[in-house]
Amino acid sequence: MKTFWLLLILAGSVCAEPAAVQQAIQEGLPVESVRTLIAEGQAKQVPAAELEAAVQRRLTTLRAAKAMLQDAGYGKCPAAQQQELVAAVGRALESKVPTDALRQVLKAGGGTRAMRLQAVVDAGESLKLLGVEDATAAALMQDFVARNLGRGEILRAVQFVSQQHRAGIAGLRIRELLWRNR
Repeated sequence: MKTFWLLLILAGSVCAEPAAVQQAIQEGLPVESVRTLIAEGQAKQVPAAELEAAVQRRLTTLRAAKAMLQDAGYGKCPAAQQQELVAAVGRALESKVPTDALRQVLKAGGGTRAMRLQAVVDAGESLKLLGVEDATAAALMQDFVARNLGRGEILRAVQFVSQQHRAGIAGLRIRELLWRNR
């Protein structure tokens, strides 16, 4: 088993830092996503081997997210925005948002407006977690990009979809109702 912990000397004091965090830094992946998972696992007293496996899965997901973004032309956006978008796509992948839907939305974004795309990806994850069918969630994500919606508009749309979904209305019908008067 790889060494999970790496001792770092910081300002004369010793502090335990997971090797996975250093790996994320070296690969240009969102470090906070890894640190948060480790902190949650430690707080829940997850056995070390189990936590290490979860961290490795997170790193794999973040690598996949970063590759998707680079393929879609987001490699040139500002580093901070790219990190946030990688983290959002990684969360969406972990939540089982279909990879094809994410790729289509990222491609439609054309490598620009990273923060707007982050809102779209977050919305797709929310819809997936609500239980909205994959096809409907994918279509709505495409709609959000095509209609050039801002974060507030996307949040209101997700709220509407959530209410309709909980009322038992079918996915594509919800989409029709959402855009009927717009």
